[in-house]
Amino acid sequence: MESKDSPQYDEDPVVNLVMSVGLPGFVIGFIAVIGTILFICRRAVEFFFPGA
Repeated sequence: MESKDSPQYDEDPVVNLVMSVGLPGFVIGFIAVIGTILFICRRAVEFFFPGA
């Protein structure tokens, strides 16, 4: 195997961070996004329908 056949490592810190966080980070981020959307929807309902 020649040196050009070896995998090249990315020096991009964003790519390294995403690869190191992986699935747990995706799940936590997904839950945070859904929670934010539900919070905004709840506030909108309370604004348009007081007492709901």
